[in-house]
Amino acid sequence: MPHFYFTTVAGDGTIQSQIPAEFDNAELAKLEGRRILANLASDGLPREPLDMMSVEIYDADRKPLFELRLALQEIVK
Repeated sequence: MPHFYFTTVAGDGTIQSQIPAEFDNAELAKLEGRRILANLASDGLPREPLDMMSVEIYDADRKPLFELRLALQEIVK
């Protein structure tokens, strides 16, 4: 089974690097990345100065495959 690694950046800027996982393929790893991002968002929306949270997905060689990002934009009217 292929190995994948996840790096998360939470809404407060906290980084967790190289969390290992095994999935049958990259699409399943991406689905897990979406679940992780939703879980991060359930702890609260992104805050300044980043105003975003993300999950980066790497293959077994730690080559980046995807970055899933949730950004908060403030628009002054």
